[in-house]
Amino acid sequence: MGYRIVTGPAAEPVTRAEAKLWLRVEDYGSPAAHPDDALIDALIEAARQYVERYINAAIVDQTVEVAYDSFAPEMLLPFGGATSITSVKYQDADDVEQTASSALYIFDSHSSPKRVVLAYGQSWPDALAERNAVKVTYQAGDNSSPQDVDERIKTAIKLLVADYYENREAKIVGVSVAVNQAVGALLYPLRELGL
Repeated sequence: MGYRIVTGPAAEPVTRAEAKLWLRVEDYGSPAAHPDDALIDALIEAARQYVERYINAAIVDQTVEVAYDSFAPEMLLPFGGATSITSVKYQDADDVEQTASSALYIFDSHSSPKRVVLAYGQSWPDALAERNAVKVTYQAGDNSSPQDVDERIKTAIKLLVADYYENREAKIVGVSVAVNQAVGALLYPLRELGL
């Protein structure tokens, strides 16, 4: 079982302006900009991805696909923050992609990790016996505006962006350890249970 992000977030939880304020980087020129704007954007994305992996959940809305080798009575959704199931697709015995009826399964949003379970009295169709024959696509994130993300998450992202920005080459061990401890302290209470 592995997953991939099909569609990333439309906006990051920390804006470039917020990151630049945190970094004390000022725009100049006309139009006002900074030569590191693209770098700062990339660092914000990298920091958000780090935080999502740490807490094992999507911070902002995105589409995730997880692949299984076969159907099972319950299929865990390993990347947390699932809000709805988009589709359950599978390769049938003739190696043709099919979409399972939503009447076959239930989205269990109360378990952790969340999961897709076979509905009572239903049975899964026959899937081709091969790797990644069954794919569940789901929406993950909290369905709110990226700017409404928990301040602990936003602060962790800003700390990471500052660390990445200031230490572009070899890491200074003492600084990175302190940043990692601060990020861990902020995020640990938000961590979802892993598999």
